[in-house]
Amino acid sequence: MNNYLENGYIVCNAIGDAVNLKDSQPIKCKTKEDVVSRINFLITHNLITLIDIAVDKVSLAAFLDKDESKKINDKVKQAVFRQFKCDLMSDSISKSLSENSVRHIVLKGTEFKRFYPNSLVRTSNDVDIYISADDLENAGRVLGDMGFRFDKIYDNIEFSYRKDPRYYVELHTDMEGFTQQQKSVLQEISKNAEKVSGERFRLNDNDFYIHSLFHLYKHFVRSGAGVRMFLDVYLVRKNGTLDYQYIRPILKKLGIDGFEQAVIKVNNGLFEGVLADDDIKDVVEFVFSSGTFGRNSSHLHLSKINTKATGENQWSRMNINYGVGFDAMKKRYPVLEKIPVLYPLSFIHRFFYGIIHKRNVIKSAVEREQSVSKDRVNRYDKILKTMKINNH
Repeated sequence: MNNYLENGYIVCNAIGDAVNLKDSQPIKCKTKEDVVSRINFLITHNLITLIDIAVDKVSLAAFLDKDESKKINDKVKQAVFRQFKCDLMSDSISKSLSENSVRHIVLKGTEFKRFYPNSLVRTSNDVDIYISADDLENAGRVLGDMGFRFDKIYDNIEFSYRKDPRYYVELHTDMEGFTQQQKSVLQEISKNAEKVSGERFRLNDNDFYIHSLFHLYKHFVRSGAGVRMFLDVYLVRKNGTLDYQYIRPILKKLGIDGFEQAVIKVNNGLFEGVLADDDIKDVVEFVFSSGTFGRNSSHLHLSKINTKATGENQWSRMNINYGVGFDAMKKRYPVLEKIPVLYPLSFIHRFFYGIIHKRNVIKSAVEREQSVSKDRVNRYDKILKTMKINNH
């Protein structure tokens, strides 16, 4: 076992001991390579705020000079400070959306904090907000008034905004899902959301667990997923108030009931030191190599081509979103500012761009798939089988 993998297990088991409130101390580092390996592991999986759990202070002092120690301490402080600003920004956006009568649900990142023993250690890079497609133009205007500018659009359901120095917001008009059935099921759970304040709503623990598990599934299918995403699901399951009689039928409808059981086994290996078998060990090592949100270079998604999902969504992915109004289209086509009569033509351009873009994406995927070695494909097929991921 190489040093990175060995220390990955040590880091994850130390995290598991901490979140399970076991009276234990971080395993001491024997060499500077151990210290560097654990720090790199934490950075790779966006868990640097857990350094005190994974690396004892004696090892840091013994193997790192003052400049190296300062850089690490600065990284931790910066991560915590960014999260503090992110939380303030999230609250400010919610207040503005509420004042403009936009019902919204804050998803993922900042909402995981309540399941962690210490909310400061769970950091996020952006704020994800679910809104109705009918409210997209109004929400975009609210963000514009707050100094955000439109950045990019993905699949006509994810709209990214950014604000200097490092503020990022994603507006989602879809609760995820590959197939139309998955989309419908996830859309339905959004209706159960409970009011927090104003027009800000929150998924209850059951629905948050379902959505979090599907989000992990989505990343894993496409390109893998790192330790933090597994830790998120582990802690929601551990600390949430969950009703499995409600949850299990929904997971079955989503087609991820088998995936959930596989995730439980992986998490037992990561955070409880119980590796069920060699197949799970292979998955854990793949997770270690994946980075926070997986890596496109893994090509894992090429082994999982969901023909049913592709067929169902092919038209909708190319189709224009008629809920995007003139102000939003101006951000995509600045020429409309001077020549507004081109507004109808912008829809035509966007439609054909969608067709060409989709064709190029498929072509690129095929070319990448052909470049993957047979052994690599066989490995990913085995991982997908272990994780109970099958074509629908």
